[in-house]
Amino acid sequence: MTMGTGIVAVLLISIPFQARWLYWLSVIFFVLNTILFSAAFVISLLRYTLYPEIWGVMVRDPVNSLFLGCVPMGFATLINMWVSVCVPAWGPWAVTFGWVLWMIDSVVAAAVALSLGFLMYANPFMPPLTYIQWVSYYLASMSSEYQTSLDKITAAQLLPVVAPIVAAGSGSKVAAVLPNPQHVLGTLITYVLWGIGIPLAMTVLVMYYHRLMIHKLPPREAIVSCFLPLGPMGMGGFT
Repeated sequence: MTMGTGIVAVLLISIPFQARWLYWLSVIFFVLNTILFSAAFVISLLRYTLYPEIWGVMVRDPVNSLFLGCVPMGFATLINMWVSVCVPAWGPWAVTFGWVLWMIDSVVAAAVALSLGFLMYANPFMPPLTYIQWVSYYLASMSSEYQTSLDKITAAQLLPVVAPIVAAGSGSKVAAVLPNPQHVLGTLITYVLWGIGIPLAMTVLVMYYHRLMIHKLPPREAIVSCFLPLGPMGMGGFT
């Protein structure tokens, strides 16, 4: 909901016609998206504060846990609009504030992408994993407990790994308004987030298309997930 509303605002303000009504329409969607994201975040925070046991169940569920990636992706649309709308209007302090918001978003996105593999599958007391081992655990977690066969795989498995790609794309917008060249360089170095997300997205896409060739389209309830491969490819290209 927040990703869809947020990208409408970003598209409206990116149209090059410079019409005032397009600008204010984008601001309206920006404000609406801020309200939606804040409400969803507060509700979720209350849910896991009042019922903390649900958190452990959720992060080990191979379907529900995937949607954690939507949190930093929805927040990234707010950061993009902050850079486009608030920075020109409010000046230097808005630049710093947007930069800090992006740092928070990047940390959350990387944490989601790098943690779900062994939160859902691996023993928390095992020694540190190499990147290849972690990828293996992440892919194995897609077939654990509830998902026991290839036909259960959907493109929703892409959601956690798209988050760092989106954060890298937002970083390029934030870097464009930073006045200090060293800060710009430090921000662009975090294209490592792109490097985290794209290879794993490619791996998941191979599995997903293999599943489509053997088992055809997903069931009607999950058919919308067929659009999700646009996420890592579209945002990867944008970044």
